[in-house]
Amino acid sequence: MKPFAKILVSLGDRVESEVATRRAVALAQACGASLTLVAVVDEVPPFLPNLFDEGRARRAHRDDVQRRLEQTADRLLPTGVPVSARMFTGDTAEELVGEAAQGGYDLVVRTARQRLSQGHEFRGAVDGELMRRCPAPVWLVYPGQRSFDRMTVAIDPQFQDARRDPLSIRLLTLAQAVADVDGAELHALSVLPTGADRDGAAAALAALIQRAGARVADERRHLLRGDPVREVPQFVADERVELLVMGTLSQVTAAGPMGRTAEAILECVDCSVLTAKPEGFTVPAYVTG
Repeated sequence: MKPFAKILVSLGDRVESEVATRRAVALAQACGASLTLVAVVDEVPPFLPNLFDEGRARRAHRDDVQRRLEQTADRLLPTGVPVSARMFTGDTAEELVGEAAQGGYDLVVRTARQRLSQGHEFRGAVDGELMRRCPAPVWLVYPGQRSFDRMTVAIDPQFQDARRDPLSIRLLTLAQAVADVDGAELHALSVLPTGADRDGAAAALAALIQRAGARVADERRHLLRGDPVREVPQFVADERVELLVMGTLSQVTAAGPMGRTAEAILECVDCSVLTAKPEGFTVPAYVTG
C-alpha cells in the first residue's frame, strides 16, 4: 500500500513554493495521491498603503492570494493529479496544523522558510511548530534544492522500545516511498550509545528494514557511536545527504512535543528534512514558557 494518498502543500512565496509544489506533484503522481494547495493569509496584510486603506488592503491581499491559488491549481491540471485549493486567515502554523489534523492528510510539504542550520531562530518558527505539532509527516524542502539522490533515514537504536519500533518502520516506509520517486540511494543510520552491542544493533536494524520492505543494502547501513546531536549532522555533511528522514516523539514540554535530541539535530543539518511522529499522535495545545 502506498503511504501517501492525500498530500497538503503549504504555499507561500511564489518562487520558493515552486520547489515544494514540484516535489509534491512528483510524489502524488507516483503514489496516485491527491493534492490540496493551502495558503494562509495574515489577519493584517504585510504591507498597508496607509491606515485609512486597511480594509481595502485586506481585501486586495486576500484576492491576490486567492488568484494565485487558483492559477497554481489550474497550472497543475495537465499533471493528472487531483488538485484542490483552500485559503485560511490567521496564524500560519495553527491553520496548517489544524487542517492537517482535520483533513486526514498523509503528508505536509512546505519549502523551508530559512536554512535549518541557522536554527536558533528555528524554535517558534512556522517550520518548527509544524514539526513539533503536526500529526502528519512534514517534508521541509530546502530552498533551491532540485534533486534528492542521497537520502538517509535516522533510526533510534532503542529498537525494542514499544514506541520507537513502529515509528522506525514508519520512517523506513516513508523514506523508501520518497526514494522510489527519484531512484535515490537510501541509507539507514543509527548512533549507538557507548557500550551498546553492535552485532545486536545490526541484526535489529536488518530486521526493521525487512519488516518495512525497505531496500537498504548492507553497505548503506551505518552504525556509529557517540552523541547523535553531533554524529548525525556530521554524517549528513560528510555524505552530502540531500534528505534526512527522522522521527520525533510526542512528549510535550515548554518547547513542544518534539524530543530534545531530534530538535537539536534538526537545528544543525543543512539539507531537506522529512519528520514523522508515532501513529496515533494527537495535536497538543500550544505550550509557552
